[in-house]
Amino acid sequence: MPVLGCDVEELLELSSCYLCFSERELLAAKAMLQEEFFSGAASARTPAELAADSVAWKNLSESQRLAIEVRQLCNANVILGERTDCDANTLAEQIACYCGLSKSQLEAISYYLTCLQRQT
Repeated sequence: MPVLGCDVEELLELSSCYLCFSERELLAAKAMLQEEFFSGAASARTPAELAADSVAWKNLSESQRLAIEVRQLCNANVILGERTDCDANTLAEQIACYCGLSKSQLEAISYYLTCLQRQT
């Protein structure tokens, strides 16, 4: 299958058949596809098994989930040699220029970069 790229108009056209899905259906599809990706279709866990395995994540706040995601991304960058550590004070200094952007701008950047990451 060819790389989809990150052109929003093209992606919306390719995704148009999913726009009739409810948010819950989209989340269900995302969860199923993530499980296939990480576990392989042959060994994918059932929804009940995944619900049991993920129970601790259910009660986390969005801020807590985001903090965990940031730590995981930082760790991945250390593994790749892009960073030397994940010191919070250092990171706070480095993100200062990003903090002038709005939440919606930061979310758009994050979605865009996630799209680019999925191209590799």
